Amino acid sequence: MVEMTAVSRLKGFFVPFDVKEFIWSYAACPNEPEKIDRLWRLASPSVFWRESEIKSNKNGVVETLDGFVIQSRYVGKGLAECERLAVMAVTVGAGLPEEAQRLISSGSLYDATIADMLGSFAAEAAADSFCDYIKKTLSSKSLY
Repeated sequence: MVEMTAVSRLKGFFVPFDVKEFIWSYAACPNEPEKIDRLWRLASPSVFWRESEIKSNKNGVVETLDGFVIQSRYVGKGLAECERLAVMAVTVGAGLPEEAQRLISSGSLYDATIADMLGSFAAEAAADSFCDYIKKTLSSKSLY
């Protein structure tokens, strides 16, 4: 019988955001900080992750003790010296995508594009913030 690893969740995970830096980073982004800030407040990032011991890593197939399988020679190569695996997924919540859809439906394609850019940014920033969080948390256990 395979024991399932629990999935952990950080709901409402804090993701740093500087509207001026965001505008500067995206050449197509309008210089409308109030609009961008209003849209940003609709993002509610959450991070889900699980950790498990690696059972085997052969021929591009990585399998954990609890039966999680990744078929990728690239990932297998990257995990060649690893004993444990942490897998994460991030979401920006429903608010920002729902607003983007509403904006599309109302014909505000430009504002919908800004909302979509913010959603992509929020997901990437949440992943980066989580990686920093897990590095700090696991480094005390001599894990990296």
